[in-house]
Amino acid sequence: MEAEARADFETFELGGDVEIDFVADMRFVGQAFEVPVELDAATLDTLDAAKLEDLFQQAHHRIFLHGGTEGQKIEAVSFRVTATRPISSLPAFREKPSKMDRPETIKFETVDGPREASLHSSSELPIGEAVPGLALIEGYSSTVYLPEGWSVKRDEHDNLMMERSPA
Repeated sequence: MEAEARADFETFELGGDVEIDFVADMRFVGQAFEVPVELDAATLDTLDAAKLEDLFQQAHHRIFLHGGTEGQKIEAVSFRVTATRPISSLPAFREKPSKMDRPETIKFETVDGPREASLHSSSELPIGEAVPGLALIEGYSSTVYLPEGWSVKRDEHDNLMMERSPA
């Protein structure tokens, strides 16, 4: 996850002094909320269950001023990696290219029966060229449904601009 985060910063031309933080979200079994447990990157290779439990107990005590009962089970809910870097100005972000092979059209069911729609990668749409609906536009982090009677254009900032066709 660290390597992927650093690669993303490079892709966005934000390389340099990227700060990486590791956190385990943990709780006592039955507890409703997780406690963030900061993990030291230098000791991740030697981290074991006993040390993780100790770090959790310390973090829990800092927040709630008490610990669990003797032998109470602990669970790790998630592990997170956070990458940060101060910047002086926001660079222009670009849609990540899709790595999926996709057909040109897809079929799906609607209330009116089966339909066929064109399928596009948002990063591969030519800038300024209109794509008519019925279509699906797949992006790195979202999929846009484009109904019939609408069109979409990608602008120079990778925004998808949808427009309803005149009736």
